[in-house]
Amino acid sequence: MRDIIQWTITGLLYVWGGFCAVLLMLVILIAALLFPIGRYEQVIIQGCRIFLALIGIQVTTEGYEHVDEDETYIFMANHVNIFDVFVLGGLIPGVKRGVEASEHFSWPLWGWMVRRLGNIPIERTNLSEAKRSLEAAATAVGDGISIVILPEGHRTRDGGFQQFKKGPFHMAKAAGVPIIPMGMIGMWEIKQYHNPHWRPGPIHVRYGKPIPAETVKSSSVEELRELTHNAIGDLIDYDETPRR
Repeated sequence: MRDIIQWTITGLLYVWGGFCAVLLMLVILIAALLFPIGRYEQVIIQGCRIFLALIGIQVTTEGYEHVDEDETYIFMANHVNIFDVFVLGGLIPGVKRGVEASEHFSWPLWGWMVRRLGNIPIERTNLSEAKRSLEAAATAVGDGISIVILPEGHRTRDGGFQQFKKGPFHMAKAAGVPIIPMGMIGMWEIKQYHNPHWRPGPIHVRYGKPIPAETVKSSSVEELRELTHNAIGDLIDYDETPRR
C-alpha cells in the first residue's frame, strides 16, 4: 500500500510539474520571440521563481550582497538535479546565458526555447567542438552577457561533490571577468539521480564572494579550478558522506 501511495504522489507531481514546466517554457519562448535580448530577462527570473513555488520548492538565499547587478560575471555552481537550471534562472540577475549539453537542443520545446534564448551548446564528447563552444561563451561575456556553467559537467550520481572539468576555466580566463561561486543545498533531498521519486521541500542557495578578474587572469587553469572548487565546496558544507 505504501508503494502505491508513493507512486500515486509521484505521478501527480510529474503531471503537475510537467504542466507548469511546459507553461513556463511557452511564456519564455513567446517573450523571446516578441522582444530583443535583454528585454525579457525579468520574464525568465520571475517565471522560474513562480515555477519553483508552484511545485513546492521553497528557496532561501544568502550572500546576494556579493553580486553587483550591473557587473558581468561567470556564475558557477554545483550540479545536483534537473531543477538546478530553474533555481539558477530565478536567482541570477541581469542578462545571462547558459552553457549546456548539445543534446538538450534537440529536445521538444526545451530545445526551441534555449536556442531562441541564445544558450550555448557544448559537445561533451568532442574536444574541438567543446573548445569552440567555450570560445563562443567567452565572446558573449565580452558583449556584456553573464555566463552560467556547471563545471562538474553532469549531475551528481551519489550526492557527492564531483571534480571540475578544465574547459570552463579556460573559458573563464579568456573572458577575464570575475567568477561568482554558488552553492545549492538541499537539492539532493528533493530529487536524486537514480530515484524516480521526488518530493517538494526547502533548499538554500549561497552566493560566494567573487573571485576577482585579476585572480582569474593571473592563475593557471589548474589553480583556478581548485580555487573555485574549494569555494563552492565551502558554500555547500561539503563532506565525503552525501546526505540521503
